[in-house]
Amino acid sequence: MVGRTEADNVVGLFKEVMMIASLAVLTRLLFELGRRTKIASGHIWFNKTCLRENIYPNYILRSYRTSTIRREGNFLRNHMKIKMRKEISRWHSNIYRNRMKMKILDDILQTRLHPIELDELRAKLNAQLYNLSRRRFRSLNNKIQSLKTRGDPFRVDNTVPPPINHTFHPRVKLLTPTTFSKDELDLLNLGLKFAIPPSGISGIKSLIADLECATRSIVKENFNALSSRLYTILSKYKERTSPLSSHENLRSIIKSIRQKISTNNLFVSKADKGNCVVIMPKDQYRSLVLEYITANGFVRLQNDPIKQYIKDFTSIVNTYAPQICESYKRFLPMNHVPPRLYGLPKIHKPAICIRPVLSPVDWRDG
Repeated sequence: MVGRTEADNVVGLFKEVMMIASLAVLTRLLFELGRRTKIASGHIWFNKTCLRENIYPNYILRSYRTSTIRREGNFLRNHMKIKMRKEISRWHSNIYRNRMKMKILDDILQTRLHPIELDELRAKLNAQLYNLSRRRFRSLNNKIQSLKTRGDPFRVDNTVPPPINHTFHPRVKLLTPTTFSKDELDLLNLGLKFAIPPSGISGIKSLIADLECATRSIVKENFNALSSRLYTILSKYKERTSPLSSHENLRSIIKSIRQKISTNNLFVSKADKGNCVVIMPKDQYRSLVLEYITANGFVRLQNDPIKQYIKDFTSIVNTYAPQICESYKRFLPMNHVPPRLYGLPKIHKPAICIRPVLSPVDWRDG
């Protein structure tokens, strides 16, 4: 009785607010309350079916540890069923409140709409709620069937699942007989995003000065706290050490890697999957790209067909665009460059192939 009294008070306040609401708000809220009522009805049906079939849904099992479920099985069975019945009671209360609000909205709409308009609105609402209930029933029914095939959660199972063997590729994949020294491999293992840090701290000092001037002009309050925070971050740069000895040594290693790549006609690329650097002969890379082009039926064109398209497009823009806007020339394509095709080696495949990528860099086609 206490719960119903509180619900009646809420409904009374809701009626006072809805009396001054617009027609669009009333219609939208009526649809939303109908949707919530159908969802609550679906939850009630789902929980009642679980009680009848002795199925324990996931939201109940998550409240207990697996070891506790298997150790205190008989006690927890009854406790879980009590929680499911409380859940059903909670959804019934939601339905009661929603239907009371829908009754208020329907009464208000009767005073604002013509009977024909009100009948059309109810028909539209019933059609949408019918489709929603059908989709909801299929979803909940599939969930119940999945819970039936899961097995009894109270059954003690001592079997240990077999371990999963993962295959991790190295950071550098060499597909060439060319050998690299340990220092060169250590540098390549740092990844494609590694960059040599600057040799001095003069740039850091100028950065600190620029940041201080910028923060003084932008931040008026708490400047000292922000300045201290920036100084702490930038001061860590002095303590940072390079992963490979000195800067001069890094530059010599990079020079050696470039020389080997140029001398042996090698190609450096990123792998299709994972942050891996692939080094392979250029001839092998070209053969993989040509193999992909031949296998997928590409045909060489005698001329670029986009040139005629750009010519026609430019003619149309020059004819009609001046009547629309004055800055129409910025829509005209300039310096057209066809897109470039390149490939990323698929090193996770038994037979290495490429994944084609069409690069739109410097591509201007209007």
